[in-house]
Amino acid sequence: MYISKTTTLPGLHPVQALASCSSHWHGRKEIITFKKTQQNQTFNALLFVHRFTSRIFRSRHIVMIRQLILIKFFIMTTIIVLLVILIVIIAWFVGIYNKLVSFRNRFKNAFAQIDVQLKRRYDLIPNLVEVAKSYMKHERETLEAVIQARNQAQQAEKKAAAQPEDPQAMRNLMGAEQTLTGSLGRLFALSENYPDLKANQNMMQLSEELSSTENKIAFARQAFNDAVMNYNIYREKFPNIIFAGMFGFAPAQQFVIEDAAEREAPKVSF
Repeated sequence: MYISKTTTLPGLHPVQALASCSSHWHGRKEIITFKKTQQNQTFNALLFVHRFTSRIFRSRHIVMIRQLILIKFFIMTTIIVLLVILIVIIAWFVGIYNKLVSFRNRFKNAFAQIDVQLKRRYDLIPNLVEVAKSYMKHERETLEAVIQARNQAQQAEKKAAAQPEDPQAMRNLMGAEQTLTGSLGRLFALSENYPDLKANQNMMQLSEELSSTENKIAFARQAFNDAVMNYNIYREKFPNIIFAGMFGFAPAQQFVIEDAAEREAPKVSF
């Protein structure tokens, strides 16, 4: 092997110089290897840290996803429960409203039966007075009082028929009917002094029809009062009374006769 003088180290034998270069090369190689080893160790450490942190972040991400799923499930469950409760409450209120309407329609229909009989009564009274007028010429005031009471009762009945649920209209009707019943009672009491009137065929027929009508009114009034009582009882229950007040279901008035002496139909003895 040829070694140039320019490559030899000063003061060293060429063999020694070659050995020195070889050891120097091996030293550099070891340094490079050591550096690579350090780099590999650093890389491995960084890789471990990366993997470890990735696992941590991944586990946290999974936990967050699970928490979000649980929160979403809780929110959806809460919404569904609230909707179910709302539907139940609405259905409950609708049921109360429908029952109130049903009870109110029942006593309105019951009053319609009274209305039919009252109109029949109002039609009979003028005919009865007209027949009695020809015999009771000196009882003009009594006859006029009957007609006036009949007209007032008829007006009150029209208002009550339009709104049977109005307590004031019912009270007005009851007052007018009591006045009419009292006037008829006085007329029948005075008719006892007129035998020819009692024997009149038309008067007998009219009195019989009037008596039958009075009985029908009494039965219809009882049915109406029962329907009103059922309505008022249901309305006054809690919480129905709150709901009834919100939607204008006022208490209904029964059709009663206050004076015990006037509870019976006028006695007709023609």
